[in-house]
Amino acid sequence: MVLLPRSHGDRIVVAHTRIDPGTVITARLVTTRVFPPQLIPENAVTDPAQVVGTTSASSLDAGTPVTTTALLESAPANIPPGHVRVPISVSDPATTSVLRPGHRIQVYSSTSEEANSLVDDALVVSVTTANDQFTGQTSVVTIAVSQEDAPKLAGNAGLSFGLLGETETQNTS
Repeated sequence: MVLLPRSHGDRIVVAHTRIDPGTVITARLVTTRVFPPQLIPENAVTDPAQVVGTTSASSLDAGTPVTTTALLESAPANIPPGHVRVPISVSDPATTSVLRPGHRIQVYSSTSEEANSLVDDALVVSVTTANDQFTGQTSVVTIAVSQEDAPKLAGNAGLSFGLLGETETQNTS
């Protein structure tokens, strides 16, 4: 018996190799594959040109479909010079429901018995919530931090944050 690959389905963008969070997507990092319609995730990207220049908000293993919720837009103009964007995965989206782009937060490591401040003042760039079929609902908070502070967050699990205050005053009249 000879097994032939299915040729029916829709072509979508997938990771060609493993893509780590915070990686700027290049054409070499993605490819396209045909998937049966019932296996195509919601918000799957169909054109590789749509993802080139964006940043991965989460880890994507080789062959993983690329979705719009797994990507950050191109670098926004509101990131201060000398700062970089760092995505932080948050498993409880309720904790991020109060965050909006422009808010300033303090980031803590909460992996030990006491919380330690890792970054005293980070700018929230974006907040994305996605439904993952394997892990449930997760949020990615992308923050802008100084290049010196970015390594403190790399590979650090158990991060939490504190909202520092409003960035704009609201006119109530």
